Amino acid sequence: MQALKMTLVLLTLVASSNAGGQGTPPQITSFQIARGSFNTAERTVRLDIKVSGTTPTAYRVGEVADLSSLPWRTFATSPSYTLSSAPGTKTVYVQVGAGRAVTVSDPRTVSSTPTIGVIRDLVSPPSVLSATASGKIVLGLPDLTATVEMPQQVQDGVQRTFDFTVKVWNRGQATPPGQVIQLYNSFVLNQLAIESFDVTFGMTRLTGDGCKITDIPTIECSLAPMAAGAGLQVKLRGSVTRLLSAGQTQASPTLRTRITGISESNMTNNWIDTPLKVVK
Repeated sequence: MQALKMTLVLLTLVASSNAGGQGTPPQITSFQIARGSFNTAERTVRLDIKVSGTTPTAYRVGEVADLSSLPWRTFATSPSYTLSSAPGTKTVYVQVGAGRAVTVSDPRTVSSTPTIGVIRDLVSPPSVLSATASGKIVLGLPDLTATVEMPQQVQDGVQRTFDFTVKVWNRGQATPPGQVIQLYNSFVLNQLAIESFDVTFGMTRLTGDGCKITDIPTIECSLAPMAAGAGLQVKLRGSVTRLLSAGQTQASPTLRTRITGISESNMTNNWIDTPLKVVK
């Protein structure tokens, strides 16, 4: 029978560097995820753990409030942590401890079989534990997009009106709290006027002055932070007045749309141009 190949792991006992203070648990005074960011595009994030009192020798971290089943690791003030894969809000819990520990050294094998499943920097449970601290972060960035629905064409005349719709959707994760989103729509070269508007969906997402016509061709809306899947719809009425000159049979004035205020949006600092066909 073929001999069984074995992988051996060497365990080493190490004493806490603060043995004299083992009866007093350390205290977590500050805990930040990704330097306090609201959103992250990366699953692996940096944790910043500040403590006072007894010097910690170990920490454990996870996305469950009860950390008792999770392993202890050698303490570091800025360790990395990999968030669970599903996008959305994550609550990360951390606890530190002090006292004697058992660490895992480099694995040694008696065959050419590679070592599988060895987690480095693991230590045995410390003797005194801090209270658990927690922080939140959203995995995934906002993705604000705007779409414009224009009629196929309108006829030139004197204050001949037409209706069009602007929709904003957040197809990504929640936008940071406190960040006001600006929606800007304007007909270039003052070619057409915006006469009126009506927010027919998502009115509660307006903030500040809401929507207002700031000059003849322009409407600006201030939107509150938006949750994942949230949206807003504005129906607008524009007008055409003698746009075509003598000899012209048609023209294509353009509405420019822009979303600003959210740095992670694919719309930020980009214009969307929507032409409108005006005929004789």
